[in-house]
Amino acid sequence: ESLRSCLNFMQGRPDLAIDSARSAVDSLPEKMWFAKAMAVRTLAQSLQRTGFYGEAITLLREEIERSIQDRKAYSLLMMESLCTIYQYEGENHTLMSSTQSLLQMAQEMRDVNAQAFAYLCLYVVHYRWNELDKCAEIQTLVGQLPPISNLELNFRFQMCYAGISVLAKDRENMERILMQATEQTLTAGSRYRLEEIDVARARFALVLGEKEGVFRWLEANEARLEANGSEDFFAVYGTAHGMYL
Repeated sequence: ESLRSCLNFMQGRPDLAIDSARSAVDSLPEKMWFAKAMAVRTLAQSLQRTGFYGEAITLLREEIERSIQDRKAYSLLMMESLCTIYQYEGENHTLMSSTQSLLQMAQEMRDVNAQAFAYLCLYVVHYRWNELDKCAEIQTLVGQLPPISNLELNFRFQMCYAGISVLAKDRENMERILMQATEQTLTAGSRYRLEEIDVARARFALVLGEKEGVFRWLEANEARLEANGSEDFFAVYGTAHGMYL
């Protein structure tokens, strides 16, 4: 149900996604917290796109409130989802305050990916306000994030800067960064990183409006994605990786 709701949403059918997302939210056990978080995210975004903005915000805020004490990783995903909706709606001031809360929690948890997502949201706000000096400061802050490992840190920076290039509609630079990431990943022998780059490219293509190619990719990879617990699929529209728009 969770995968079906995501596919309906990605194909521009949020009305069809609502029922399957609700079913997934109600049926998934707490131990499958990542899949449940993505189902809640899909439900919230589908509600937003069908005119139920207030209900979507209420849903996410309630999920944050009930999980923030004992399930912080889940709560982080809910906070990211909330920021995503504010970003889509152009609620820049609310996005700024929500992102600052997200960043504080991510820093307390030492979650580098969530910190990078928060910085990217802040980058979006300052970019919209034409505060390019603030954008440059954020890029510097991203460069100061504590490393998980040198390879991991470099990979995350590449994904973040590729996302920033997408914001600027600079496809050429995005492709250059992703090619560098691919070459370094091949050298390191990290196959799962190749899949993540593939997912990132699909996600960025969606942001750039190239929906038809993304849908073909999703359909072609549906069996593999389901076998992998759907995490790659969820990454296409924003996941715990946090770097993606």
